[in-house]
Amino acid sequence: MMLLFHRGERSRWLWLCLFGCTASHALLDMCTTGGLGCALFAPFSNERYFFPWRPISVSPVEIHSFFGEWGLRVLKSEALWIGLPSAVIFAAAYLLKRRPARD
Repeated sequence: MMLLFHRGERSRWLWLCLFGCTASHALLDMCTTGGLGCALFAPFSNERYFFPWRPISVSPVEIHSFFGEWGLRVLKSEALWIGLPSAVIFAAAYLLKRRPARD
């Protein structure tokens, strides 16, 4: 609730981060190999979307299916397509933040 009423530079960055997380979730769902697709414009449209290129393995719904070959395949896929790019982005942001300012 504080985020709604707080003004300042920090709250702007937090709103930007929350927006990015929300948008990336939908885009990543569109990259999976299964499911119903992503309802980007719900409740205004019932159409569901996928990207033509879908490299991320869809996660099993049942918990017992996750502890097996399928679950391991999903973890490998998510580590490659989500974890690795995220680590590169975070490392780059960290290094840019630590860089001394030029005069």
